Amino acid sequence: MPPTRRVLPISLPFGQRPRRGRIVVCGANQLAYRLVEELTTRHGESVVAIVPSIGHNRAADIAELDGVQLIESSRLDSKAFEKADLRTARSLALVADDDVGNLHAALRAQEVSPKLRLVIRMSNANLRYRIHELFADCTALHDASTAAPAFVAAALDRPAPIRLPTRTLITARRRDVPAESVVCALAGTAEPTGPLSLLPNRNRPDDLVLATADGQRERSGPRARPSYRMRQALRRSVRRGLAIAVGVLLGLVVLGIVLRVGVLGDPLGFSLYDTVLTIAGAGDPDRQYSGLEETIQAVTMIGGVALIPAITAALVDWVVRARLTAAQQTAPVYREGHVIVTGLGDVGERIVRQLDDMGERVVAIESGEHGPGVAFCRERGIPVIHGDATREDVLSQANLHSCRALVPVTSDDVTNLEIALNATATRADLRVVLRLFDADLAARVEEQFGITTSRSVAYLAAPVFAAALVERQVINTIPVGRRVLVIADLPVSAGAQLAGQAVRVGNMAGESRVIALRGKDGDWTWAPRLDRVLRTGERIMVLATRTGLGRLLAASDESAGTEDGD
Repeated sequence: MPPTRRVLPISLPFGQRPRRGRIVVCGANQLAYRLVEELTTRHGESVVAIVPSIGHNRAADIAELDGVQLIESSRLDSKAFEKADLRTARSLALVADDDVGNLHAALRAQEVSPKLRLVIRMSNANLRYRIHELFADCTALHDASTAAPAFVAAALDRPAPIRLPTRTLITARRRDVPAESVVCALAGTAEPTGPLSLLPNRNRPDDLVLATADGQRERSGPRARPSYRMRQALRRSVRRGLAIAVGVLLGLVVLGIVLRVGVLGDPLGFSLYDTVLTIAGAGDPDRQYSGLEETIQAVTMIGGVALIPAITAALVDWVVRARLTAAQQTAPVYREGHVIVTGLGDVGERIVRQLDDMGERVVAIESGEHGPGVAFCRERGIPVIHGDATREDVLSQANLHSCRALVPVTSDDVTNLEIALNATATRADLRVVLRLFDADLAARVEEQFGITTSRSVAYLAAPVFAAALVERQVINTIPVGRRVLVIADLPVSAGAQLAGQAVRVGNMAGESRVIALRGKDGDWTWAPRLDRVLRTGERIMVLATRTGLGRLLAASDESAGTEDGD
């Protein structure tokens, strides 16, 4: 029997105390385990965990956590929810690896407790952004989407991007991004050494701002300069050895012309004319030529005779490779400064998407030739190499020797570790950001094998899921110095104070900013006009301090304001 552990009274985010009522978590995967651990140890919550069986996945580990009541049920039906006393629960997390099953369970839970707070794991992006229409109080999250920014940040060694509906946002200095990309100011300093002021009204070049990542920050990217992309395609379409041969033969022909003009004193026009005839095989040997003249003509003729088939071979090779490339719809691989991502599953695709949104060069390696991740790369013109990333020749095709970072994120821990170790054996200074499912294993691998960074998706995603359960409507957080700003998605309910008011009422210096508005048509408008009137049934996305969020919660939904005041 494991020793009894005491839950320490750790202070909660934003100074909040636990509310009355337990939290119910459904699932037995790695995310469920990390979420329950986060809720019990960091937030001091009492948790009821519903698992298929004690032997399923991480269910036994969940049972060992303090402050957890375990319920075994093969189905998430009304009987299971009755055992968990769902009517008295404060919130419910559905984190199984099944979108349909999670949705079905959420509908059942709503019948049991209509006002229950729901946090649902949902991989389908379109459904994730619209699922709140089915429930009174619901947030849908995806662990892969939540964790991807941390992989991107580690690969680039810069602050993590923030992925929100239809947009990827970044934090940057105002002077470093186009003015039209700025969503709002995050923080600024009154003096160079002064304290940070959050959400200021003023605009200064050194302000830290939230900006949209439009893929144009690196002007040498594939979409910013078509001429660059064309040159890359031509260079990659001709094999290196053939290109060298053509270059050498052209050099011999040019040398012959230079010698005729510089040494023999022939006019340039006549030299070019005679060289062309010689290449074509129409040269006429002259017995009165001196030895030097005969040598020049012989060199020119040999170079010309060999040049024609070499050029023919190069053209044929270019046409064949261009057709193969067009058939596969893959772009040429970058030579240097790119990030290599191996595995185009849920996590890999989102990492590639965010890197591309930020204008970074990306090369993907995927064993299969089909799938959503491959289709996305083809659509964006991102190079994809089909092969086994554990093989040295496949990594070499991706130009491992000159890449910026390697991110192995396949769905297999052993494969990811093998890729990382093979790559670091080839290049010891390589920045590697490694995905491992087990957080403890990730920490030990990072320490023992010298891997730059090891990450567990569940470890990265669990705090966001926990915050959504404890903090109403919070969908993300942004650290600013030693303080934290939250991003929340709030409804404009009938009878709420915000209904009928202009967007500017949601902007309070130092407290809150309305960064996006979702109309009844489902489309998001980023950085909406200040005079735009908020209508019942719409939603606003806000960036706020804890105080500002509390004020907007009360103004957007009367029931939320009452609940926070309990």
